[in-house]
Amino acid sequence: MSTTDPSTRAVSEETGRLIGQHPLPSVITAFAAGVGVGLLALALIPSASRDRDAAITRRLLDALSNVLPDTLAKRLP
Repeated sequence: MSTTDPSTRAVSEETGRLIGQHPLPSVITAFAAGVGVGLLALALIPSASRDRDAAITRRLLDALSNVLPDTLAKRLP
């Protein structure tokens, strides 16, 4: 017997249905969220050298621009 609240179960089922109907946008959204969390974590880690952080961030953005479609890569700083 599950102790899950019916409204929580309904939201979960609806989310699963939407992901099933739109798999590519769901994957892209999850990827973008992961990159965002990674960049946020990188920004929050104390560093002795801001130059090193800037170089890592630039390398990450350069790598992303090489794999993203041109329409998305143009939006990277």
